[in-house]
Amino acid sequence: MNAAKESLSRRPLTALISALIWVGLPSMTLAQDDAEGLKLEEVTVTATKREQSIQDIPISIQAITGEAIDDFAVTNIQDLSASVPNLIIGYGITAQSVSIRGLGSGQDRSFEQSVGMFTDGVYLPRSRQYRNPFFDVERVEVMRGPQAVLQGLNSTAGAISVITRRNQGGDEFGADFMANAELDYGGYGFTATLGGGLGENFGLRAAVKYTDYDGWFTNAFDGSDIGDSDDTLVRVTGVWSLSEAVTLTGRVERSEFNVDGGPGEIYGGIAGILEPTDGIVNWQQTTDATLIDTFGVFPMSSPGVESEYDLYSLGLDWETDGGTLSLLAARSEFTYDTVLDLDTTFLNVIDAAIDEDYEQTSFDAKWVSGGGGTLDYILGVYYHDTSLRNAQPNVYGQAALGEGLALEATGIFEIDSELISPYAQLTFHVSDNLRLIAGARYSDEDKDVYRDSRCFLGIVPTATLVPAPDALAAALCPSAALNGFTDSRSSSNFMPEAAIQWEFSDTTMLYGKLSDSAKAGGFSSSTNSSRDDLEYGDESALGLEAGLKSRSNDGRLEWNLTAFRTEFDDLQVNSFRVETIDGIVKTFPKITNAAKAISQGVEGDFRWAATEWLTLGASAAWLDATYDNFTDGNCNSVNATPSGVCDLTGYALPYAPDFQGTASADMLVPLTGNLNLVGGLLLSYSDSYLTEGTLDPNMVQDSYTRVDARLGIAAGDNRWSISVIGKNLGDEVVIGSSQGFGSYNLAYAEPPRTIFLQGTLRLGN
Repeated sequence: MNAAKESLSRRPLTALISALIWVGLPSMTLAQDDAEGLKLEEVTVTATKREQSIQDIPISIQAITGEAIDDFAVTNIQDLSASVPNLIIGYGITAQSVSIRGLGSGQDRSFEQSVGMFTDGVYLPRSRQYRNPFFDVERVEVMRGPQAVLQGLNSTAGAISVITRRNQGGDEFGADFMANAELDYGGYGFTATLGGGLGENFGLRAAVKYTDYDGWFTNAFDGSDIGDSDDTLVRVTGVWSLSEAVTLTGRVERSEFNVDGGPGEIYGGIAGILEPTDGIVNWQQTTDATLIDTFGVFPMSSPGVESEYDLYSLGLDWETDGGTLSLLAARSEFTYDTVLDLDTTFLNVIDAAIDEDYEQTSFDAKWVSGGGGTLDYILGVYYHDTSLRNAQPNVYGQAALGEGLALEATGIFEIDSELISPYAQLTFHVSDNLRLIAGARYSDEDKDVYRDSRCFLGIVPTATLVPAPDALAAALCPSAALNGFTDSRSSSNFMPEAAIQWEFSDTTMLYGKLSDSAKAGGFSSSTNSSRDDLEYGDESALGLEAGLKSRSNDGRLEWNLTAFRTEFDDLQVNSFRVETIDGIVKTFPKITNAAKAISQGVEGDFRWAATEWLTLGASAAWLDATYDNFTDGNCNSVNATPSGVCDLTGYALPYAPDFQGTASADMLVPLTGNLNLVGGLLLSYSDSYLTEGTLDPNMVQDSYTRVDARLGIAAGDNRWSISVIGKNLGDEVVIGSSQGFGSYNLAYAEPPRTIFLQGTLRLGN
């Protein structure tokens, strides 16, 4: 019995609710509606550091509005990948896996991501920060392809920008409340926002979110549920107009994220012996939650995740006749602790933990010309200073070593970075309908690394520690050659970008764009690398893009088409290499710089105001992403060689499906004078793709179709609403990432079907 059928049979209540959502959606007749003045609502973005319509900028970009995020109970940015073809964000042990157009950095703890992440202009390079709960969002902008200038901080694959809501002076005060209950597994969520003007010159907005959801994993070993989670987020934003020209914006944000238990499960190989579920991915584990913490080295007493994030920012905007000077200073602090049964079995083999602390101080200054002249320009400089400390204790138990024995092996990785990056962009208005855009960013970054480790054999009955025997140390301990290791490196990159825009009619724009982006190299956090293998070099990406953006049917239809090709040189790739060292077969993470990779394809999307009550949309992406020359790739268990080196030239990149597509519908049907029927539907399809860096053919995500839907009623003035929201209604198994573990594989799957009953209440504005 497959997972979806099994799920439907054991959860009759939510199966019935799912059916009601499908049946309750009214017939979506696509007949023309000649209502006078019917138009699509314009989507405004700030991807170019100016407020512009998404249809007027030369970038392959999709924007997800805050309303859509609220309507579908989206809790983190990982949920958004279902809405954007060629964007895949998945969970992994050491880091999130973030890819655009098949290109991403993988999961080494030392990586800045190839997909740059920004929140209200503040750069967040750690992929774990993608997991921070977020809400009260104005919109999320996803920019695909290399970004060299305005979002050019390590954004060789693309960039994601989150813009939160805020209030200005003079705004009427209002309060929004939302509460939901998850009906399938249990749990609830609550948000409250309060905002408005304290006089004509000061606006204040406060937002609070708390969720407490039950887990959707089952532990077949003891029958318990795994994965209970709770999120807390508090954000206060103030906007103070010091004068007609000067505005000061301050933001304080704190979030906490906690999960009970580990998310992985066994599949493939001998998994049927270790799991009574025949080794398939179906949200079940067979693990013993008792930690092997003989040494007291783990940051938590039971498996799970604890994460905290603080962000403080202060911005100043000074408008003059010639333009606007913008200054943004920010401080972010991020901690991430996790403990898990790494082998994910009921055997006492190996438990592991990650104890990570990250701090960043940044400053961005830019001058944006007033616009409207023959020449517009943006001049800026960015600076940050960061510090990362990461400790990873592994504890091997009696099932691995023998009765009465345990071994602690802890690798310690610290890296400090200082970066300065000036940038400039010029826009030359050749005529009313022709623009030439050129710019460049220079980036200079220094990194200092420190490595250390410890490793002890424990005699459990007597609680004594002794040095690990040489043979055992060679097999399981971090490389002693790295103890006390220090080194430094510098990266300097010049990143030019050029584009041309031609508005050959009032409704249609053609553009071409060329970007040369780069991401700094660094030092691997692997505990088993030799000193010579620790450092990896810069990666670079040359992107060529041509697109068409058009409005038609008197503003009721928008459609866009983009063709692209990106050539990566020295692509930073991290995966688990299988290698024989001193006669011992080892599996360990190792970073290599792929000689060359090519990603090319076509993307398209449209929105259509079909009737006064129905808006339809769709987007699609065709992708061909392969290693063009990669003779020094990491081997997997299928093609393993004694050296651990395999030629992966011509192979498809991981997270690079040939085709992905979405189709959506959003409706608002008047029922009475003050009551509306509201609903939405989101279909997401993906071809199969590899989910692991060594391209192991056993670790493949099969093609799938995911269905999300909502149905409810709302007041005509939008003061209140009640909705039923279904996510992943078909119980599709979607693997966020995979990892080989000896004779079987580990998968980290996205959630199964969840059903929410959600209510909202709006008071004031």
